[in-house]
Amino acid sequence: RAANSPTMNAYETKVLQKLRNDLEREGFHLAPGWRVAIETRKSGATKGGTDKYYFSPDGRKLRSKTEVMRFLSSTTSDEKSKRGGRGRATKVAKMIEKENIAEEHNTKKEKKKK
Repeated sequence: RAANSPTMNAYETKVLQKLRNDLEREGFHLAPGWRVAIETRKSGATKGGTDKYYFSPDGRKLRSKTEVMRFLSSTTSDEKSKRGGRGRATKVAKMIEKENIAEEHNTKKEKKKK
């Protein structure tokens, strides 16, 4: 089965549901259209191991729950409906923006002191 196949098997569906549950506990929501693909490594020292890939509704390939959360957090309110993200993403994005502004302000203060 190709990794870009639109259908998921029962195990992949179960993995996606677990991701949904985990993210909901963190305050996120996955809109319809997300998929999971599980691929078995074909060579190397970890041959036979599996990798999970999460695909957003717009086709972005993400490798972990952390990447999915980062992706959802980085979306603006206009992009949310396109990418399928809602929940605390806006709060997290605003918090990161405030931290960046404060960091820039502190950097400017330090330069003035020198």
